[in-house]
Amino acid sequence: MWKTCITKISTFHCEARGHWIEDIRVKVDVVRKNGSVIPTESPAHYCRSCGRYYVLKRDYERLKEKGIIL
Repeated sequence: MWKTCITKISTFHCEARGHWIEDIRVKVDVVRKNGSVIPTESPAHYCRSCGRYYVLKRDYERLKEKGIIL
């Protein structure tokens, strides 16, 4: 199992100017109240130049509503 860091953003752009951002879907594990862990997909964005993943704040909040994000 691999792990990476996802940056929460409120606007759709890379922190560096002029970088190309592509739309992707990420799969994160979420722990529900009953203790079960469910893999959950979410829209996200990836900057090939920086190697960073970005999730819009609204999508992050939707994930948090489902449980604790691992």
